[in-house]
Amino acid sequence: MDKLSFRPFHPDDLSACAKFAADAWPAVSVLVPGQDVVKLMHGYVELARLPSTWLEVACVSGRTVGLLFGRVNSNCTPASELRMLFSSLGLGCKAIRGQYGRLQKPLTLLRKGVATGALVKRHSPEADAVVELFVVDSEHSGRGIGRALMDRFVTAAKRKGARVIALHTDQSCNWRFYEKYGFKRRSAFTEIVSSYLEGQNVEGYIYVIETDDLTVGLERR
Repeated sequence: MDKLSFRPFHPDDLSACAKFAADAWPAVSVLVPGQDVVKLMHGYVELARLPSTWLEVACVSGRTVGLLFGRVNSNCTPASELRMLFSSLGLGCKAIRGQYGRLQKPLTLLRKGVATGALVKRHSPEADAVVELFVVDSEHSGRGIGRALMDRFVTAAKRKGARVIALHTDQSCNWRFYEKYGFKRRSAFTEIVSSYLEGQNVEGYIYVIETDDLTVGLERR
């Protein structure tokens, strides 16, 4: 494999990240005309970026091929929480106005998104850190890039005192990766947004990992 490197996310990465995020979640195509799918995923990446305190991309020969956005609670302040809330509302308004593509039933999607957030919060345990968005370009899957991104975030979170890291995913995503990495499934429920997109019930999952159990594994990687 060509040289793999890591660096902080930059706004110039947004287009590349939106493209492979759209490829990873093809079900979003039911929400907008085909040419607007990547535009919609621009908004999705931006939304995931808002609560995140860790924003990193993986590059192969200078090309962005993966990203991990995460939140470490010890890095958050009341002021940053307030800014995130107002920014989220701003993104919602942009989506309704069509700035992220011609959404079908935008208010319905917004309502289901809020309901999903509440459901995830209800099923999630107390955690010191959260994986907000994690995706690798399908052209580069299976090369250890995802594991390397996760290793870097978990190590950084642990250094900041995080003992429990959580994430939300669903059965349409690569949940097996998390189990192989060492995450444990904490709960399962019907995922509202994914079920809406797929037109059938889709299970959502909450996974957690305790960093105290990873000392040896991380040192070996």
